[in-house]
Amino acid sequence: LILVLDGGNTPVFFATYAPSLGPRQSFYPFGMAAIGCGIPYAIGVQLASPGKRVMLISGDGSFLYHIQELETMCRLNLPIMIIISNDSAWNMIRAMQYFMFAGNFVGTMLPDIDYSKIARGFGSPATRVDKVEDILPAYEKGVNGGRAALIDILTDKNNFPDCLASFSLIE
Repeated sequence: LILVLDGGNTPVFFATYAPSLGPRQSFYPFGMAAIGCGIPYAIGVQLASPGKRVMLISGDGSFLYHIQELETMCRLNLPIMIIISNDSAWNMIRAMQYFMFAGNFVGTMLPDIDYSKIARGFGSPATRVDKVEDILPAYEKGVNGGRAALIDILTDKNNFPDCLASFSLIE
């Protein structure tokens, strides 16, 4: 398994809580300015590593930047597993507003988009998950298909990584 992370809160959470996979097994964006690079990055890593399974971890805001590349993944039959943390928010910006401006949120909400429906429209098996116990079955179903698959996981927009307090002060 090769892991690709998109920019924003999602890689901050993942880097904080996930185990290391080993050398050349995890690809992170260079700084947070690379938000939205996830799908093209995962496609490139998959094409460079045809014998391996690539998993992309992305937030919903980041995913929207290049959502049309789902078509490329499906057309090329690339076995990339996409996991989306869907909190319907630009949550890194929201977190900074929480820490710096006592939670006066401006322009940080996204609509409730069902990314699994969009992925299915491109021909990719996809599942929307709202309970923790449904994540593993959705993952196994997607992986066993042997092609591009997506899991849209609904997450809490009020959950911020602890390290974001210091990050927001630096930014």
